[in-house]
Amino acid sequence: MVNFIPHRRLGLGLVGLALLLLVGCAEADSHAPSHENGEPGQTSNTDPSLTVDTKASHLQVVDLEGIKTIIAESSDDDRVLVIDFWATWCVPCVEMFPELHKGLVDLGDRVRAVTVTLDDPSREAAAIAFLSEQHALTDAYIFKSDSAAQQALVDGLGDRWNNLAVPAILVYDPGKGLVGEFLEGGTTPQIIALVNTLLASDQEEQP
Repeated sequence: MVNFIPHRRLGLGLVGLALLLLVGCAEADSHAPSHENGEPGQTSNTDPSLTVDTKASHLQVVDLEGIKTIIAESSDDDRVLVIDFWATWCVPCVEMFPELHKGLVDLGDRVRAVTVTLDDPSREAAAIAFLSEQHALTDAYIFKSDSAAQQALVDGLGDRWNNLAVPAILVYDPGKGLVGEFLEGGTTPQIIALVNTLLASDQEEQP
């Protein structure tokens, strides 16, 4: 036999339930992440593994002078700089990107990992989507879509990089300039090993 709840008790029960729901919503709002001092799409948790990249609508355009500024800033900050020139249409670039980027990030704040895509503007959305998947939108740039600027790039950077072929990964030691050029895929272990050597050497030189 089904027992029906009297109307008065039912009314009181509904009032109590409504009060509980209101309290619950207020408590949930009090624990919701605030974006007042942070970027939308990011949590306030400092654990990098829990940080979600905000998907950009455009990448910052950079040219040779802009890259030289990045090199100078990294040297002034006493950070080893690794610049990865890549493109979404470059199979070796895409294959080595996840391991390389994670390996550099795992080395800590004394390493600055910069990515510069050579995709043309029509492929920018694809580049952004890939970088977002790899949590690599920080320090990510797209090179100026101009043939003269691109020629100036290969003329102004690197010793062996004399055409616009990618992947091209350039490693800079603070105060010493270019110390490594990697112009083919599958070189992640060698790059990480070189950066580790530079970090250890710089540590030994400090008084």
